[in-house]
Amino acid sequence: MEDFKEGLCLAHVSKVLDIFGGKWSFHILTQLFSGTKRYNELQRQLNNVSSKALSDTLKHLLNNGIISRQVYPTTPVTVEYSLTQKGIDFRNVMTEMNTWGKKWLDDPHPEIVSPPEAEQQ
Repeated sequence: MEDFKEGLCLAHVSKVLDIFGGKWSFHILTQLFSGTKRYNELQRQLNNVSSKALSDTLKHLLNNGIISRQVYPTTPVTVEYSLTQKGIDFRNVMTEMNTWGKKWLDDPHPEIVSPPEAEQQ
């Protein structure tokens, strides 16, 4: 709880959102959780993504150490993307977000809970 008081939590969450806040980041990660993928494989599996959006997101995730890129000297060149340990570790965060979503977003009529500060007044 000390992190919340000092604003450290917000600073870390902001950095995480800078890395994963893009429209396609979660979709790409979800595909890579099942294993290494080639560019064309990712594009087929993410059928609504443009080439530019996919390339930009892959570069962004690569630059932030979330994924790795392996180039094989074939004709044509083969490029494969996979998760780094840093990317694999993010799976826990996505699992927790899924749990929260199931609890709070699947119910069309969630109960309204007052914040603790409001109850004390």
